[in-house]
Amino acid sequence: MKHLVIILCLALACVSCQNTDTVNILISNVGTADCHNATVTVPMSEVMQRLNTTPADTLILLNERNTAVEYSYTPDREAITFTVPIVKFRSQKNYTLNKGNKRLRDNLLRFRTANITVTVQ
Repeated sequence: MKHLVIILCLALACVSCQNTDTVNILISNVGTADCHNATVTVPMSEVMQRLNTTPADTLILLNERNTAVEYSYTPDREAITFTVPIVKFRSQKNYTLNKGNKRLRDNLLRFRTANITVTVQ
């Protein structure tokens, strides 16, 4: 009985740490050289599915240094586009899209469970 209570407490702690307000955008360079000023397009359908968001919600894009990055919507608002200064050959950049929350400390102990992968060349 004691072990069951401990397992239930651990399971509850893990579930409470899931972050549904944040999604990782993994940008991979599969080309043969470094990619400079790559334009990245992320479909809004994937963003809305992974963040459980609506088009009216405020989204904040952060780079690897946790600095806000400007993005724009496509004319039909079907996707978000932004520019990544450089993605080295055979490497990956990790950007984060947050639902109205841009402070690192608010997400520090929360695990990001959703990823959107984008490939550039």
